Amino acid sequence: MGRHTRAWTLTAILATACGGGQGSSAGDTDAGATQAGNTDTDADPTGGVPAHGCLQASDLIRRLTRTEFTNTVRDLLGYEGAGADLPPDPITGGFDNNTEGLGVTVQLAERHLLAAEKIAGWATAPERLDATLGCGPGIDAADDAAQDECVRDWLARFGRLALRRPLDEAEIDGFIATYTRGKLTSFADGVADALTRLLLSPSFWYRVELGTPVPGEPGVVRLGGFELASRLSYFLWQSGPDELLLDAAAQGQLETSAQLAAQVDRMLADPRARATVRELLGQLFELEQIAGFNKVDVPADLGPLMAAETDTFLEHVVWDSQGGLTELLTATYSFVPPALSWIYGLGPDAYPPGTDMLGTEPLRVDLNPEQRAGLLTHASQLAIRAFPAGTRPIIRGKFVRERLLCAVVPPPPPGANNVAPPPDPTKTTREQYEAHASDPKCSGCHETFDDLGFAFEHYDHAGRFRLTEFGLDIDASGQIASPAVGPFEDGVELAHQLADSDVVRRCFVTQVFRFSFGRLEVTDDACVLDRLDQGFAASETDILALLRAIASDESFLYRTVGGDS
Repeated sequence: MGRHTRAWTLTAILATACGGGQGSSAGDTDAGATQAGNTDTDADPTGGVPAHGCLQASDLIRRLTRTEFTNTVRDLLGYEGAGADLPPDPITGGFDNNTEGLGVTVQLAERHLLAAEKIAGWATAPERLDATLGCGPGIDAADDAAQDECVRDWLARFGRLALRRPLDEAEIDGFIATYTRGKLTSFADGVADALTRLLLSPSFWYRVELGTPVPGEPGVVRLGGFELASRLSYFLWQSGPDELLLDAAAQGQLETSAQLAAQVDRMLADPRARATVRELLGQLFELEQIAGFNKVDVPADLGPLMAAETDTFLEHVVWDSQGGLTELLTATYSFVPPALSWIYGLGPDAYPPGTDMLGTEPLRVDLNPEQRAGLLTHASQLAIRAFPAGTRPIIRGKFVRERLLCAVVPPPPPGANNVAPPPDPTKTTREQYEAHASDPKCSGCHETFDDLGFAFEHYDHAGRFRLTEFGLDIDASGQIASPAVGPFEDGVELAHQLADSDVVRRCFVTQVFRFSFGRLEVTDDACVLDRLDQGFAASETDILALLRAIASDESFLYRTVGGDS
């Protein structure tokens, strides 16, 4: 890519980022058609006028996350690993798609530019150029007029998918100018430069949701057809909309509840939706931490098997049994690879006859209901919140309080001793931590979550069940005053209490809301969360039903004008 184009793209990207979502894509000369197709604002899929108290001023402009960028490029070009050269997005509010963490620096813009150039070079290599352009074989050897016509047609088709809206002729002319300059070197270079500019366009790198004013509703806008198509696709697929969704937007077929529901059902049937739900639950339950599996007396290759068990279990609960949150937290079965069976104390009789007990494929097994109940007692969950040679009850308890009860655990006060106590074979881990947390500076906070961690002391650092430690009986009982939890005798009983808790159900809805909208909730979101929570309860905590409810809620379709963005 030429020096001029590189400078232009970096300036446009950074100008958009600095705009902070204050309107259209600042500095983006190819953003003129952002509102194309936004003519469907008179129709209300909710069947009525949206209530002002249930709408918020959401971000007008949101940068694609690394995952969204990777998936979008994969679906557009078949290129895998597009985001490999980009840094991971920070975890903010529990998820990596929170808008507050998606800033842009000069360094990130440079790395994005390099990634775009690499992708364009791959897509325009001799063996792929024909497939990329879709003009038929041998276009690289055709005359200039045929080449130019091919590229213009490709820009209209591909650009619509890449920018998630139709391009007008002026925009296409701008990309053609870039292609023409590059073509002075070679036809492939010209196409590569145009593709690079597309991938660097702020209209590609950002999701723009300006909306259109709703007649008679001052301060309320409804997302236009193409904006809604984009929001739906990144919500359910973490990727851009496909041609069917863009066609629906162009034809005004995202206007009614029935039309919207039909698209959501279609999208949920796509494998990309499964990947998105896995990403949601994976981040919520911190499953990626299993990659650092390191236990002193357990082979390192068991870490991936633990991850495979939990992944298979989540997939089954959400998509096959549709058992919902309750089953997620209380199931007395799992999908344990035979090679992992000894962690669970399972023998060959737990598996079908003839099973290879060294096999690594997850297989459904029944677990001891007195020892296991749902995801919190999976080896993966217990191991990632443990030391290499010992448990970490404080971390286990803090996780439950923050991720399942949505309670805030403040950082240790200045001067507090936050170093784990040294091993003492004359005391159980609980006894050591109870003495450790008796410091008046710490006790007030620790009493809100310590018992939640002690509940899982029957599981060692690798998730193996045990009744004693150092020959001493383990006390896994407890009770938490606020939010009220207990009393319970052990982790199994706690898991059942959590599954029956209105607080946990509401917290799960809140966590899904945070992931879906890419932001933390605010006080005025209470009415939205109330609606979603009531529907979630009525569905018997069906997670797919919750996703459908979010996609049809007025807060997903409308926004107010004003506020921080």
